[in-house]
Amino acid sequence: MKILLIHDVKKPFGGGEKFVEDIEVLLKSYGNIVYKYYGSEQEDCSVFGAISKFYNLKQKKILKKIIAKFSPDIVISNGTNRVITESIDRYLYKNKIYHIKIIHSYSYFCPKTWAIFKNGKPCNKGYNALCLIYKCKSSKEGVNYILYYILKWLKVGLHRITMKNFVNHFICPSAFLAECMKKSLKLSDAKVTFLPHFIEIDKNSYINFDNINPKQFLFVGRISSEKGIDIAIKAIALLKKWGIQDAVLKIIGDGSELGILQKLVIQLQVINQIRFIGFIPHSQIDKYYQDSIAVIVPSVCMETFGLINIEAMKNKTPVIASNIGAIQDIVEHGTTGYLFEMGNYIELAKYMRKLYNNKKLSIKLGEAGYAKVLKEFNKESYYKRLMEICRRHQE
Repeated sequence: MKILLIHDVKKPFGGGEKFVEDIEVLLKSYGNIVYKYYGSEQEDCSVFGAISKFYNLKQKKILKKIIAKFSPDIVISNGTNRVITESIDRYLYKNKIYHIKIIHSYSYFCPKTWAIFKNGKPCNKGYNALCLIYKCKSSKEGVNYILYYILKWLKVGLHRITMKNFVNHFICPSAFLAECMKKSLKLSDAKVTFLPHFIEIDKNSYINFDNINPKQFLFVGRISSEKGIDIAIKAIALLKKWGIQDAVLKIIGDGSELGILQKLVIQLQVINQIRFIGFIPHSQIDKYYQDSIAVIVPSVCMETFGLINIEAMKNKTPVIASNIGAIQDIVEHGTTGYLFEMGNYIELAKYMRKLYNNKKLSIKLGEAGYAKVLKEFNKESYYKRLMEICRRHQE
């Protein structure tokens, strides 16, 4: 099968970008011919870039040429709301090329993306005219962003109309997101599939539990406000107040909030406890997982999946995570890790204290997580279900 795989940008490299690389490898491993296309190296934040986010004619022309030359049987689009937009949807539909869209964020459901009210409750309203006045959490808040969100609301509305009418099938990596999409866009059950992401697992690899540092916790991801890293830093500061002076949190990643978090570390006097590692190539991250007593996932937004959770579990490392969004579908409280109330750094600190210096508990939870990944997030099952969807274009 000839498959055109498209995605907006290469950078910043996050869960969505990692997934695109993984699915390319998976598809090729089964003998499919894959053409991967990125709309841009990174997002264009200029005035022209902002205008083109409504409908990108340049991307449409480029993709039409690629399609004419490559002649794909299937097009799988991932995260195309920032650069490529829905500019190619109608063309694919008109030319009877089966189009599968994998949803990687709540942006089509919530113009402010986080899908969280300021009171911490998940939004169950979805896209409508009242989105502009709802008290929703976001990375950009205040009167200075009113025009920004009016334009974004209009953009999302245009994209929703186009994709609803011209995309053949939607894949959502969490059950909650799938229900949000069906309810918000009024899509039939037959048009939306809940299919969680997969992860490559080397069943022959050996994990040496002797390497675990029983005092080290780990965060991996983009350093931005929705990831809730400040919650983890506050939890470390609380552990210090409780007399645990040598607990360490390593933070792997980079992003716009780095300077703010560094100031917070100084303010809370946890310079010796927090270590900013910076960007690490994905091929080298497993070692950090395996060296840690637990991985912290303190997100304060509705995560569509949270690849870090299954990456930790693949490395037999337990997860302590916010009890929100798709994370609840992955982390089993008390079995593969712990779930705490979103934003509650005191509760997070209590679970960190429970795992601190407790290798026996960490190994027990990590083994259970590994078993769950083998059963529910393996590439063979993912590929089988994806092909069932792809073959619908032949019916």
